[in-house]
Amino acid sequence: MVGGVGFSLGVIEDGTLLGWGDNFHGQLNVPAGTFRAVAAGDGHGVALRTDGTLEAWGLNVVGQAVAPAGTYTAIASCFFHNIAIRADSTLVGWGYNMYGQTNVPTGTFRAIATGDHHGIGVRTDGTLAHWGRDAHGLSNVPTGQFTAVAAGTDFSLALRTDGTLVGWGYNNFGQASVPSGTFIGIAAGANFGLGLRSDGQLVGWGRNNSGQAQPPAGTFTFVAAGYNHGLAIVPAPGSLVCGGLVMASLLRRPRRSGAQRYRSETREVIWRAFFGTAGGLWPVYCFVVAERVSLHNRHLSSAGVETTMDRRRCPPATSSVWGREAITV
Repeated sequence: MVGGVGFSLGVIEDGTLLGWGDNFHGQLNVPAGTFRAVAAGDGHGVALRTDGTLEAWGLNVVGQAVAPAGTYTAIASCFFHNIAIRADSTLVGWGYNMYGQTNVPTGTFRAIATGDHHGIGVRTDGTLAHWGRDAHGLSNVPTGQFTAVAAGTDFSLALRTDGTLVGWGYNNFGQASVPSGTFIGIAAGANFGLGLRSDGQLVGWGRNNSGQAQPPAGTFTFVAAGYNHGLAIVPAPGSLVCGGLVMASLLRRPRRSGAQRYRSETREVIWRAFFGTAGGLWPVYCFVVAERVSLHNRHLSSAGVETTMDRRRCPPATSSVWGREAITV
């Protein structure tokens, strides 16, 4: 599950893709097939098929939606460029390259992340490498051993092998001032960071104009960030999904005209929390679901019962929705 600029993508339990949010460039028109990873930029998506090949779609002004041939193990996207780890652990980059963000370093890597105009990676020896734009000290990577990285707008985050965090780069909103404690996951949006503590709790820091740095209480197993929103997964199938949904554009593969045009396939949803606003432009919704759901135009059908989305709140004692409601749809 990943966030882009105003939209989100996820790989669900059967290996197929699901997208919701803004679809102006066709970024929610996800390809068919089975996948093991997905990445999101500004108007485009890239996914890693189960056979190791890549598929890209959506906005393609600088070649960002033209995936290279070969087999891969990991992908990362931001704005108009992408980075991928080949099967031999070397890197490849494509798309917008004004700041050298696709001029990837040599060597072998086990983790990667992309910011607006820079990249950060964990080499196979556990050290960090930076490439692309070098503003606000971005190239001054910390020393030591690391397991994961995240990147935003001119700042980077990294997870040390001891579970502690380090941040560097632009810090006008405190996005590089990481919290103390031990963590098992990190994510970065435009100017904020999210961390998944070792006890499963979420913490956010940095810019919070849309509620993106105020994650929900509870226990989670995964965290991700879009430009101005965050996403998390609970450890077991739950009864609640909260999300920033944008009219019919959240729906996958519209197929017919009229009312049926907005219907999507029934599919199992494994994520259970979504917070903040989608790119700061769309409101937050909340709705109750069963294990299998079918999405409609502004409604959700669950186990034969259609439930209108509540723009304002989630059911009490289960979760809560926060973040700015910029418009009403």
